[in-house]
Amino acid sequence: MKTTSTDTVLTESHVHSFQQFIVALVTIPIVGWLYAYALWYIPVVFLRIVALVLILVPGAILATSLVKIRALTNQRLVMVGSFLGSGCAFYISWAIWLSLALNLESFSSFLVFTFPITHVDYSGVAHLVFHPSEMFSLMTKIATTGVWAIRGNNVSGGMLYIVWIVEFFAVLIGTWMMVITILTETGSPQK
Repeated sequence: MKTTSTDTVLTESHVHSFQQFIVALVTIPIVGWLYAYALWYIPVVFLRIVALVLILVPGAILATSLVKIRALTNQRLVMVGSFLGSGCAFYISWAIWLSLALNLESFSSFLVFTFPITHVDYSGVAHLVFHPSEMFSLMTKIATTGVWAIRGNNVSGGMLYIVWIVEFFAVLIGTWMMVITILTETGSPQK
């Protein structure tokens, strides 16, 4: 059977891009988990900022795969899909981080560092993911007392909300920049 210009031909490139899309969906919770642990265990603020770049990976993979398989040629839809990928990883990281905070058992010292001893309750994480009102309620409680300090000053209240908002916008702006780069490199039409 001869294919015409209106027939869709599934190429090896399409299959590879579809596989990338599946990988992106699987990466979302993994990247969220890694980011939560990085925030929890890395005491150096600069390294936490570097870890923030990690949260952009699912959005970038989603954008690349959606553009390559031509599932989306509209720039706005690719952008929304990428924001959803990075946003979901960010949201999951919060649920995992809250689980680490809720299950804090003790502290252990090694040389000059003090490390929290904790564990993740995955059923609790799933509960927080599917019950955002409870998650935001816990975040509000954390904001009143704070959980970390800069030079001995506890960061809480409005300042902690500002830090969280800056972190959220860093994810949005970083995702936007990555998608624009991907669309430019692939020559996707700007609609």
